[in-house]
Amino acid sequence: MSDQSYDSVLVGYTEEPRYYEENLSSWSVKLKDSELKEMLEKYTTSKNAEGQGGNVYLKLFMSKNGKPCCSVFDPNSEAAKAKRAEKKARQKPNQVTSRSKGAPIYYMSARVAFKKKKVVHERLMWIVSVYDTPNDIRNYDTKTMSRLESELYGNTKAARHVMIREIVDKKLISHSNLTLDDHRKQNKK
Repeated sequence: MSDQSYDSVLVGYTEEPRYYEENLSSWSVKLKDSELKEMLEKYTTSKNAEGQGGNVYLKLFMSKNGKPCCSVFDPNSEAAKAKRAEKKARQKPNQVTSRSKGAPIYYMSARVAFKKKKVVHERLMWIVSVYDTPNDIRNYDTKTMSRLESELYGNTKAARHVMIREIVDKKLISHSNLTLDDHRKQNKK
């Protein structure tokens, strides 16, 4: 006898598969009302907080001796429990940090000043960043500063002087996986 444990229970043999132009076309399973009731009572998966779940999974397959069979997944079997525990153990190291611990990400409108041909111009520009003060954006967010410079100056070779005068408005859009200190360490000049 084998030591292999299964996560499914054999329902029984099915009708022979039907083929169309040498390809599998269809396969029929006949279930009695008592079998359906038993499946709903014993083999229905649990529902989560969002209401997902409550399913019964049937699998059609060919047995080792070549007969078509049907099995039903048993979520309460030892093999199914072991697979869930293994999957959960694999996911733990890869889990992201809690949203409440990460730095907030803001969508902001900022008044930006720049000099072109000895004349100072001002524009209202959008910024997405974890930093919410003009000094922090200038000192730590090099990607945003380079984007602003390229949008305002284009491909010119002239000296680029961009200054964020003030943050006009700010909206919280999400949270980062890193803390604000971690972002500062990454982006130090």
